[in-house]
Order: sequence, then structure tokens, then C-alpha cells
Amino acid sequence: MAVLGGSITKRLPATAPRRSNRLRGRAAIATSSATPPASTTPSNTAENVPSTATEHATALYVAMQSAADEARAKQMSRYMKGHFAFFGVPTPERRLLTKPGIAAVQRACADAPALALDVLDRCAPHWAAAPADVVLRHVEHFIHTRPWWDTIDMLASHTVLDAHRGHPQMVHDALERWVASEHMWTRRTAIIWQLGRKNETDTQMLFRFIDMNMADEEWFIRKAIGWALRQYRRTDPQAVDHYVQDNIEALSNLSVREAWKHKS
Repeated sequence: MAVLGGSITKRLPATAPRRSNRLRGRAAIATSSATPPASTTPSNTAENVPSTATEHATALYVAMQSAADEARAKQMSRYMKGHFAFFGVPTPERRLLTKPGIAAVQRACADAPALALDVLDRCAPHWAAAPADVVLRHVEHFIHTRPWWDTIDMLASHTVLDAHRGHPQMVHDALERWVASEHMWTRRTAIIWQLGRKNETDTQMLFRFIDMNMADEEWFIRKAIGWALRQYRRTDPQAVDHYVQDNIEALSNLSVREAWKHKS
């Protein structure tokens, strides 16, 4: 799968039918619910060249939306069995539209990962419909190739959460594997993925995953434990308070402090 400017494109298996001539070369550009500001317009003038990842992503979205073709979009979506929505922009035109923004990112390569993450975040509504194994494979790729809190926290609390809504069992199985990983950032992902679940939180999983990692001396794991507990405490303070009290000797001071940060 490739992600570009809000797109989710799936590589077809070897047994898939060859695309028709009408569809050959079409860009699989998925739409996003996050519409850019109406005042933002793409421009090639020096004073209006995007300077941040969000601006690059917004410029790409505006460019693609301006060239959208509804009839082609429906045809592309049917070809992909209705799994994804499309702008309906042919590949040659898409390349012309996105070339300035991509070139700008390449000139400031340190900003490229942030652009990719911004695009992933905008694509969140589509993850539930995407094939789970594809989503998880790309999530793991990001976890291992850009392991830092800004990447991990967005992937865990948005992409993994949205994928779980569409494919709970497959994502559950992956999380059970991740929480026991030797890779610290993979374990952090498993600990904090439920940050936004509120009443849907799997409390047993949350506490069990913390049990498995509370002895870890890594700062980012201890911080993640406290964060996960603090966030769930907004929903069920009694359950979190009992858990922390029962494990007060085993939990790190950092985890306890974070968990009870808003305790009166």
C-alpha cells in the first residue's frame, strides 16, 4: 500500500485481473474528511511556497480537490471493490499537480516524515475500511523506521484505533504480539492505543498490558503507562485509583505521578 496526499492505494495480488485500458494509470487518491481551509490555494510563487508539513499536505489536498472528477472517482472505487474513495485524478495529471509540493519536501527532507504523518492522520476515517493486514504492515514499518514519540503516539491513538474499529480481531492479535516485543516503541504503541476509547476501553487489556511493562525502566514506557492510566481515569476514576493503589509499589513514581496528575 502507498499513501500520498490522503490516498490509500493497495497493491493487487498476482491473481487479480489486469486493469482495463481506461483504468490504467489512474491515481488512487482517497478523499479525506479533513477539508483544507477554503482560503488556502496552491501557488508556485516563492512567497507562497509551503513551509511546514501541514501546509504541504494542505496544498496537495487543495490541488487534488481542484482536479477531482466524480465519474472517474466512482469507476476507480468500483475497481477497488468499493474499499476506498477516490478523487478520480489520472496519474499524469496527479504527478503534475503534486510535483511542486513533493519537490519542496525533498529539499527539506527533515520535514518529509512529518508530511507523511499528517497525511496518515487525515486518512484516519479510511483505515477502518482498509485491509487490516496492509494497515498493520505499514504501521509496523513506521514504528521501526521512525521510532519517536511524535510518530508512535499518532499511529497508536489514531491509525491503530481506527483500524481496530474495522478489524478488531486481527488488530487485537497484533497488539498481543506488540506488547511483548523487544522493541520499546512497539510496546509503547500497544500500551497507549486505547487513549481515545473512553467507555469502549478494554480495561482488562489495558491493565494487563501495563502489568507486563510496569517493571521496565525506560522513561517512554513509564510515561506511556501513566498517560494511559490518566486518560482512562477521565472515564472510570475508581477503577484507575484502585489499580494504582494495588500496584503502588510496583509502578514507577513517574507512572503514578502521571496517572494521578489531575486527582484532587
